[in-house]
Amino acid sequence: MPFLSITSQTTLILVDSKTSEPVSFAHVCFESLDKSVIQNIIADEKGLVTFPENLPFQLAATAIGYTTLIDTFKTAGKYTLYMEHSIIDMEGVVVTAQYSPQRADQSIYNVGVIDNRLIRQKGAVNLSQALNNELGIQIKNDGALGSSLKIQGLEGEHVKILIDGVPVLGRMDGNIDLSQINMYNVDHIEVVEGPMSVVYGSNALAGAINIITKENHRQKLAAWANSHIESVGVYNFDVGGSAGFGKSSVSLTGSRNFFSGFSDPDTSRSMQWKPKLQYNLDGYYKFTGQRFGFKVDLKYFDETIQNKGNLQPPYKEFAFDTWFYTKRLSERFQADYRISEGRGVDIVFAHSFYNRVKNTFIKDLTTLDQLLTPDPSAHDTTKFTSFLIRGTFTDEQISEKLSYQAGTDINLETGEGKRIENGSQFIGDYAAFASLKYEPTPTISFQPGLRYGYNTKYNSPLVPSLNIRYQPSGGTHILRGSYARGFRAPSLKELYLYFVDINHNLRGNPDLQAEYSHNLNLSWDHNLEKNTNRYTFKAGAFYNSIHNRIMLARDSATLYSYINVDQYRTLGGKVNFKYTLHPRFTFQVGLFQVAYKIFADEESGTSSPFRFTTDITSSTSYNWISRNIRFLISYKYNGKQPELQFTTDGELLEGYISGYHNLDASVGKSWMNDRLMVNIGANNLFNYTNILSSGSSSGAHSGGGTGSYPAAWGRSFFVSLRYNIQKY
Repeated sequence: MPFLSITSQTTLILVDSKTSEPVSFAHVCFESLDKSVIQNIIADEKGLVTFPENLPFQLAATAIGYTTLIDTFKTAGKYTLYMEHSIIDMEGVVVTAQYSPQRADQSIYNVGVIDNRLIRQKGAVNLSQALNNELGIQIKNDGALGSSLKIQGLEGEHVKILIDGVPVLGRMDGNIDLSQINMYNVDHIEVVEGPMSVVYGSNALAGAINIITKENHRQKLAAWANSHIESVGVYNFDVGGSAGFGKSSVSLTGSRNFFSGFSDPDTSRSMQWKPKLQYNLDGYYKFTGQRFGFKVDLKYFDETIQNKGNLQPPYKEFAFDTWFYTKRLSERFQADYRISEGRGVDIVFAHSFYNRVKNTFIKDLTTLDQLLTPDPSAHDTTKFTSFLIRGTFTDEQISEKLSYQAGTDINLETGEGKRIENGSQFIGDYAAFASLKYEPTPTISFQPGLRYGYNTKYNSPLVPSLNIRYQPSGGTHILRGSYARGFRAPSLKELYLYFVDINHNLRGNPDLQAEYSHNLNLSWDHNLEKNTNRYTFKAGAFYNSIHNRIMLARDSATLYSYINVDQYRTLGGKVNFKYTLHPRFTFQVGLFQVAYKIFADEESGTSSPFRFTTDITSSTSYNWISRNIRFLISYKYNGKQPELQFTTDGELLEGYISGYHNLDASVGKSWMNDRLMVNIGANNLFNYTNILSSGSSSGAHSGGGTGSYPAAWGRSFFVSLRYNIQKY
């Protein structure tokens, strides 16, 4: 066949193989066969795209809901290309705990993916908002400490939260504040349910959440600006840019987030949801060679929270104001070397620093002057520093049926502060891990794993796991099963922190024992396609049994301390149905139920009965293709949650948080091939703010009895505007 002539060009029309309708705004990458020219072009609303170069080329066309189309052209002309939409709901490529990047439906783990498009459409500013309506994930709020989560009924101290594979440092009350993790630079979120202790060690009994940030893969130049305004008093702005040159790429992004605070009713200076100001800065340099590549990145976070106090009697001319300053800095170096196809080495070095300063001021409301209070207990500085050294070797070439991965994982953490026993404490965890993947037939795969560690404070148990994936011929059913043993060492705060102020009164316990657990997971996915209709059924069940569970216990009316309870069990499951009328309409509904049981002493029988929580989620989306408009409505019923706790004397305390509903809606439109995007929406349309709670739901806060729980900050409306430019 003759090559393209100098004046020739190739025109392509991308259409749906089922409906013959155009695939609007598909992304097409053209690459000349001699590798001299690479162009990325967005098809128009009629699916039309043109390659103007006079060279033979290969193309790859991608669009949401379609399998990637790859073809080669050596002669000019006008072609119609038929794109197949995916039979299985392939939620993108995942990397968390994988031997190599692969599709989510092919992973031996049950991995959920929340992509950037959905994050933007929700108007999610932080991780808490991105996960808020997800099935099986329960979000809990605190106006001062921020947001935390539960997975499979286990709280945030049992969930490993990572950014690009590096654990996030700075747990308060055992949890990472999800509102501190901004979504402005996120490509997608990967959620793995079930113990990941073999891969990630401590704090991964319930699962792992890995936030994957954006990278410049092909653009010569890209820049963007985004603003988000919400009626509750949120004013956010972010800007960024990236460039690619040869085998290298660089990026620099930054954001400013401001929240003015909220109370219901708003009757005083002391607001329930504290005003806060956040700054983020991210940058990286990446080199990608044929076999060797590396990436150096830096992430910086700065937050100021204002806790304004009530006016003091008798004349109400002054108040005590407390300011919290949080800084988090993370630097990471990652390198990979591909020895051959399917065989390589990955190394990660990371350093993280977390600093939280508390200052209390006397505010004179007549002169507006403020002075630091002379009471030393009203001020505090806490610092945490961690080092991560992780190396893995992966070999997928032993045979067609066998592959393995082995590695080492070193985590070192130091805590400093006057509220930490002796002013400074250190804990180190040194581990080796390995897993073997065996696929005797194309339909079934087994992956046993093992982790052995040495902890400077505790004897680490041998941690095994076994994952099984079965997909019969035809590919419409996927069955997964797993057993794993988990391990969690007490954190430095649980061991040594002594923290007393107007709202909190708790102390660490240096005699705590490490937790270990047993976990079972089963899941079933079924996909059925008929013409342009696709039906997806998902069901799963889990069982967790944690020995020596670390919990806050009431020592007196106002004092709390950490203790070990003999047994803590959760069991439950979820079902989900999704219907897609490709490519316009999607509807899904799901139900999640979890039961809790706690034993103070299993031999004596001091325990609670099983307490149940039921959540329901539903979402509907519609894509008006000809106008490039997307609609989204999402709903979640957060069921009544039990709050189970013991006193240090073994007395069982039972409380609850009442159930409530959440309904969000948004509409987004883009122009100029997605260069300009506007999203308008409303959150919490039922206008829930404070709901009834009782018993121990106040945790380590002073008080108790029946009270209120801050479910949300009320109904709000938002507008997001984004403009980006790209040059290929």
